[in-house]
Amino acid sequence: MLQKTLATVVAIVLGSTVVSCAKVEELDKAEIPFTISSMGPIRTAEHVTVPVRGVEREFYVYASPEASNGDLPVIFAFHGRGSSAQSFANATGLHESQAIVIYPEGIEQSWAPAYYRQDHQGDDLAFMDALSTWAQETYGVEQDQMMATGHSNGGGFVRYVSCQRPGMFSAITTMSGAMYEEVVEDCHDPGTDYLNIHAAHDPVVEYEGDTRRSGGKTYSYLAVPDVLEQAAELNECDVAPAIDAEATVQREVYACETARLEHVKVASNSHSWLHKTPVDSTTETLEFFDIDYSG
Repeated sequence: MLQKTLATVVAIVLGSTVVSCAKVEELDKAEIPFTISSMGPIRTAEHVTVPVRGVEREFYVYASPEASNGDLPVIFAFHGRGSSAQSFANATGLHESQAIVIYPEGIEQSWAPAYYRQDHQGDDLAFMDALSTWAQETYGVEQDQMMATGHSNGGGFVRYVSCQRPGMFSAITTMSGAMYEEVVEDCHDPGTDYLNIHAAHDPVVEYEGDTRRSGGKTYSYLAVPDVLEQAAELNECDVAPAIDAEATVQREVYACETARLEHVKVASNSHSWLHKTPVDSTTETLEFFDIDYSG
């Protein structure tokens, strides 16, 4: 895990192409180079790679050139299983907001600690450590300016990081999050602002939970009410939330001592990142993060 870093960034500009490299020095003095290649004009993606445990991990960053003085928050956005960073960027449009948005790329299009990624839990956490350090060193942000969202397996990873790296995110949102038991086992989260969005009739990650079979073993993912019950305990919330029920959307807001907790239950059979009807996952996320949309 990266515990302390000193970073220097050198940029060379030639025409419309920007090439940057950064040197990161750990406590053990090992050097970790970052490579950035321009993907186009301002507010389009920059492709970044960083070696983590011998593997080149990738992510895409949307940020304006002046976003280096800590004025803008950072959103980490994690795609679901079988998707990609660029596809998730296209699906969410989160980078059209007043924020720096980082879209990490999962190995084999998936994230720990789901059963299909269990051998790589430490690798993905180390990747998140590197991302956090890179964002702080590059953009001058503090940890309370860093938030995260994820869809499906990516949502499970976001919750997993909030449990295993307490305080790394000031707020999180999940859309149809796949909360396998391993996601919340031994959770050390002292309380993180959390918005949970889930379709009532999601056919992939069912609202009431389910199991998966693989390699002769059974893996369970939690029902949404169980996910919320645990979060309510961690955030020191009242057991019963205030409920505002409409025809297609039920909103639940908990009264909490430590951190906010909200749930949006959608009358839908979709597993996708929702757009417009009956709710818009991007709008819900940005409003929960208190970030303006600029698209």
